[in-house]
Amino acid sequence: MEIIKSLSKNEILALIKELKQYDNNKGYKLSYEQVKKKLDNAIKKLSVHGERCLDYVHPLLEHEETWSCSFALEILKQIKSEKSVLPLINFIKRNENGDYWDWCDSALFALIEIGEQAINPL
Repeated sequence: MEIIKSLSKNEILALIKELKQYDNNKGYKLSYEQVKKKLDNAIKKLSVHGERCLDYVHPLLEHEETWSCSFALEILKQIKSEKSVLPLINFIKRNENGDYWDWCDSALFALIEIGEQAINPL
């Protein structure tokens, strides 16, 4: 069994910075798959460290036009924390009729993974 070393705040911030490095308001040169492959390690590390990372992952949902937002949705799906229910619901409400409505499916899948704790707020 692998022992997972707890990440420091600085290590978490470095991983968040890594997730944001491919965000670009002027468009993207790499495909989603290429970027996801490059960021796979950061995504896994943040996912494994669960709730300790939520205060840094939730703010990524505020920028739905970025890839870091889509990766944040994936991370939240893997963490499965009740603390993410309201940020995910707010994400869906804010984007369901906008340009990024398709990311709402990812937010919904994260809520499904959270399970029963997501029912009452919905």
